[in-house]
Amino acid sequence: MSDVRTLSLVLQRLTFDLKLSLSNLVARSSTALDYMNKKKKNSG
Repeated sequence: MSDVRTLSLVLQRLTFDLKLSLSNLVARSSTALDYMNKKKKNSG
């Protein structure tokens, strides 16, 4: 449970430092699959 608490504090700090709301952070986020697909498009 301490890992979850630590991650929540990290997320809180990131959103504060970047001046993003949680919804803005989610909207700007990408998944590993998005990254892999973009990499494939650029190489081929």
